[in-house]
Amino acid sequence: MNSLNNLVDRIRKYVQDNYVPGNKLPPIKEMAHLFNTSKNTASNALKILNYEGFLNITPRHGVFVADDYWKKAYPDMADWDSFIVKNTHVSTDDFVAYQRKHVEPSISNALGMNYANSAVFDSSPILDSFRNLYSRIADDPELLNRQYRKGVDTLKVNICRYMADRHHAFVKPEQVILTTGVINSISTIAAALFRRGTKLIGALPTWVMNSCIDSYGVNFVRIPTDDKGMAVPHLLNAISKNHNNVLHICPLNAYPTGLTTGIDRRKELVRICKNSSTPIIEVDQYSNLTEQSSPSVLSMDETNSVIFVGAFSKLLPIGLRMGWIVAPPTLVNLITDVQSRFTHPTNITTQLVVDDLFTSGGFDKYVRALNGYLQHAAIFTERIMRRHIGEFADWDEKGHPMTFWIKFKKPVAPYTMLKLGLTPGIIFGVNDCAGISKSWFTEEEFETKMKTLSMQLREL
Repeated sequence: MNSLNNLVDRIRKYVQDNYVPGNKLPPIKEMAHLFNTSKNTASNALKILNYEGFLNITPRHGVFVADDYWKKAYPDMADWDSFIVKNTHVSTDDFVAYQRKHVEPSISNALGMNYANSAVFDSSPILDSFRNLYSRIADDPELLNRQYRKGVDTLKVNICRYMADRHHAFVKPEQVILTTGVINSISTIAAALFRRGTKLIGALPTWVMNSCIDSYGVNFVRIPTDDKGMAVPHLLNAISKNHNNVLHICPLNAYPTGLTTGIDRRKELVRICKNSSTPIIEVDQYSNLTEQSSPSVLSMDETNSVIFVGAFSKLLPIGLRMGWIVAPPTLVNLITDVQSRFTHPTNITTQLVVDDLFTSGGFDKYVRALNGYLQHAAIFTERIMRRHIGEFADWDEKGHPMTFWIKFKKPVAPYTMLKLGLTPGIIFGVNDCAGISKSWFTEEEFETKMKTLSMQLREL
């Protein structure tokens, strides 16, 4: 199997170096001779590349380089923004297939981007809450067997208190719908409310967000930003061009830039959306990485036009997937019904553990420990990066609290970016960019990662 995989990689490299999309490859017999292998083995390798979408095998006509493979998997673009714009409404199946085959096997790579690694700081509150849950199960063995069709009620109450303290928004437990995280929430909302032709207007989605809404026929319209948030003239222009709009906003520590929308700008966006009857989806995953609480867009809403999507999935250990939706009362039943038909809320164990974290005061203690580590990590990661890759790349020293988004000084081919992405803790980007985690490693581990990346870049 290893020899077949090796042959697949060799053929892929050969095609990339010598052909362009649409070209016909030599007959299988010639390919077998070229790579010094049997005709049957060559045929199997070509079938794998056909399955990946890299090649297109047409009976009786031959083998062709797939017309659209590179623009999906190795996009040739001006920047990440244009990748989102150009690929809206384009299937990401091939991109996901490559991700699963080449990137996800390196588990720390998949987790090394913008998740908190609870192994590198004091996460004892999590363990305490698990111990408390085990004690409860010992006293009540049926605890995990009960049907919590709409989620643990006390957790919803705690989330309402959290919304009031952290986001200045006063909501009722019956407005809270529990999910596994932001993508699960957005998928549920899209299935319930979005229609083909809807324009989701916002600053910058991730490719995951883009693929999430793409299946519902929704276009993402990117709005340029200034230092206060989305640029108002561009937003007004986008709204005026479309009739079926939804505004998407991440007011605090937006990923990957770390941009925070000022409070006055938030108020202005709410006013614009009110005047144009544009509903709003507000997303928050990282506000806990800012010490001060801040009024959410939801807290400024007077017309029940804001759906709030929150999550702790980036903050808690990766096995605890916890998110929620706060919906206007008129939409709760519809969204809940869609969720029960097409997706699932987060599991009961996670709900009970997070509920205990709130009740015991462990959540605040855990977040303080995480923020303390991130402040420490921001210093040593930046210092180590300067030492090892400063000659190759630039980056914003502030940026996102969990991630450095770096820009290479010299062009790096998209395929090479994917290769670099295989270095654990380094996520490939586009247009010579890459994300490097400052929330996943100890100082010694990060030093090793940067030495490896430095050697890879030097070879280029």
